[in-house]
Amino acid sequence: MIHVLGLSSTPLNSLKKVVEKYVNSTTAYLKSHHHRFEVDILTPENIVRTTLEYAEAKDADLIMIMKDQETDASSILLGPYTQRLINQSPFPVLSLQANENFSLKNEYI
Repeated sequence: MIHVLGLSSTPLNSLKKVVEKYVNSTTAYLKSHHHRFEVDILTPENIVRTTLEYAEAKDADLIMIMKDQETDASSILLGPYTQRLINQSPFPVLSLQANENFSLKNEYI
């Protein structure tokens, strides 16, 4: 089972919509390849702690995260979380750069 977790710690609806669009792109891919999955979208106060607690609750073998390498507002917000998650996780963490075909960088501007 693949668990897709969308996290947004901001009250800004425009950024929450970006997270939802990435989740929707991910689930569309999983559906098209006939993978079993479940989705949770949360608005935590602490993204790193919530991610690790979620992984533990789901008995995860691996955490895969998207690391946006672009210099827009979303990567500025995600950068520190990605680094802290990699440093603090007892689980293996695979950090992937977003494919440009799925980039949503202009969706919230």
